[in-house]
Amino acid sequence: MKKLLLGVLLVASSYSFSQAQSNLSEYEAQYQKALLFYQNNDFEKAGIAFSQLSNLRFNNPIVPYSYYFQALAAIKVGKYAEAEASLQNLQLRYPNWEKNEEVAYLYATIAFENK
Repeated sequence: MKKLLLGVLLVASSYSFSQAQSNLSEYEAQYQKALLFYQNNDFEKAGIAFSQLSNLRFNNPIVPYSYYFQALAAIKVGKYAEAEASLQNLQLRYPNWEKNEEVAYLYATIAFENK
């Protein structure tokens, strides 16, 4: 009985690990596509793509960057309220993110643009 239970747990954990790896690979591919839009100055498409990646169902180290680039893209097209909302979500979900100084800079940029 213990061997059966251990076997079931191993299969379930390996399936879950492979799903997480697959999802991370898919996420990374979508992130690179969104980043390409941003690098090509297609800020509308970049904003939409990063918005789709800034979702609570994703949990990996790249997600905070999706929020950040979503805010940057919104600033580039003059959508300051959208940029601020993205930054707020970033700070709520990742309060100790390593790039919080960059977030403060974007808040300042938004404040300056809003006068």
